Amino acid sequence: MRKPKKRKINPARIRQNRCYDRRDVARALAIHKNTISHWIREGLRPLDNQRPELFHGSELVRFIKLRQQKNKSVCGDNEMFCLKCRTPRVAIIGSVAIVKPNEKTANLVAKCCVCSATMNRRISRKKIELFEKSFDIKKRQFSHLIEPRDSRLNCANSLPNLPNSKTTKTTTEKPNILQPDLFGN
Repeated sequence: MRKPKKRKINPARIRQNRCYDRRDVARALAIHKNTISHWIREGLRPLDNQRPELFHGSELVRFIKLRQQKNKSVCGDNEMFCLKCRTPRVAIIGSVAIVKPNEKTANLVAKCCVCSATMNRRISRKKIELFEKSFDIKKRQFSHLIEPRDSRLNCANSLPNLPNSKTTKTTTEKPNILQPDLFGN
């Protein structure tokens, strides 16, 4: 059986000055009626202990916002959120890299100092200087995007005519393609 998708419950769907019973709460928030039983165990207070249980709208909104705030964790300037540890962690020094920067944002990739898992954080371009002070950031080169100067070197049937100054006699040897001069070394 597939696990239901977790989603954020919108507290704006509850009116502050209205009373709701379990069925009304479930219908307004599009949740299962058993979820309300779990919420009561977690601290949601009904108006009284009589049946049917009634919940004031302001109490519902307060409980939902408090529950959502409890699950949030704010990362500091020198922290990134580790999905494996499920908490903000400091990255290993020297492991932070900027990946795929564009005009407005950049992605930081680093290793967690506790579990060595990969951590990601998206930042604005304006904050790169702030993170460069906190970490030893290196820019990651994309080697698969860098093309050689002469693309014909990748083709076997189109070998370039290379001058060979050492030998002037004609031989049937294959020319030495990987000379340092071709790549600027």
